[in-house]
Amino acid sequence: MKTIFLFFLCTLFFLSATLARAKTFQVQNRSVHLHLPSSPPKGEKIGAVILLHGYGTNSWQQNLYLQFSRQVKNLHLAAVLLDGTKDKKGKRFWNAGHPSCCNFHQSSVDDVAFLEEVIAELITNHGIHEKKIYLFGHSNGGFMSYEMLCRSKVDLAGIAVLAGSYYENIEHCPLKETSILHLHGTKDDDILYKGRKEEYPDPLTLHKKWAQKFGCLISEIKEKAHNLVFFGGDETDEFFFKDCHFPSQKVAHWRMKGVGHLPFHKLNLVKKAMEFLKKK
Repeated sequence: MKTIFLFFLCTLFFLSATLARAKTFQVQNRSVHLHLPSSPPKGEKIGAVILLHGYGTNSWQQNLYLQFSRQVKNLHLAAVLLDGTKDKKGKRFWNAGHPSCCNFHQSSVDDVAFLEEVIAELITNHGIHEKKIYLFGHSNGGFMSYEMLCRSKVDLAGIAVLAGSYYENIEHCPLKETSILHLHGTKDDDILYKGRKEEYPDPLTLHKKWAQKFGCLISEIKEKAHNLVFFGGDETDEFFFKDCHFPSQKVAHWRMKGVGHLPFHKLNLVKKAMEFLKKK
């Protein structure tokens, strides 16, 4: 009981400190919370990472689970928190263009247009560098990250997808300089690691297609292992596609062995992912 109480107090402290430093603005009658680093680099515009939550949750819960804003701001980046709309069951979701995840009720909401407007606002009125916009999406938010990569006119610097996927046909997606990192647990029971027939492929198959699209070497290279979760050891293998069309572009898959849909992470998962995408 004492442990639960201490956890509750720490949670309240984290949330109050986070909210106190947030700027809030409205886009399409939705609130967008911008969390700026306490000591941004002088004389230069900073980048921003937009958090896209999973189905049925919200940015508040996703931020708490990932400790997202804290990790992002420690990298001298701004953290952006916002919510998808509610479906007919009252669950928040992102319309990633396909009913499998997670527009189950055929909503006409255009979340690509919404996110493009958010990004324009960040660049125009909040001093965010137009070439340093990243997305970090979990589950349904991961599908939405790929949808933005494929359909948006915005040149994203990178996307990190945790336990998400996309639809196998990406031939119509434009060539972009965006880097991609996909993290996925082999024991994921929601978005299956092996893929789901006629809905989405397994991560390595998906990334071979992105690598082909971006002109990378198609043979993946196993680079190294990471320790991102408790009780895992070096549970995460990195598969990397090299020599893409753009010199700074990276396409990689981090396979998290024995890990499920909600990794019991060591509070370094977001940091490691963003360090990988930022590194030239």
